[in-house]
Amino acid sequence: MCSVAILFVACANQMEPAKNALDNINTTLNSVSRMRKKYVPDEFAEAQTKVAALSASFEKKDYAAVVAGAPAVLTRLHRAAAALETEFDLTTTAAPGLSLGLTVWA
Repeated sequence: MCSVAILFVACANQMEPAKNALDNINTTLNSVSRMRKKYVPDEFAEAQTKVAALSASFEKKDYAAVVAGAPAVLTRLHRAAAALETEFDLTTTAAPGLSLGLTVWA
């Protein structure tokens, strides 16, 4: 009985960080999705697959897997967003006034 209570507390302690990590990833992905779909569709599809896998782990209450996997996914999203922003800035030097509007950074 005691081990069940300890397991429940351990899972509950990881649930909130896992939820926050998924929320952060989804917010970042949604902020760049339009540009990524257009300019790097394969990478966008791969990111969606990884986010879906993390979401499935969350639904299975495998919060440790979400907490462990989220930083790599988020880092990759941030790098891709920065690369798109840089490329777009270089492209729009000839067309001032255009912007990606990427304002979400965690």
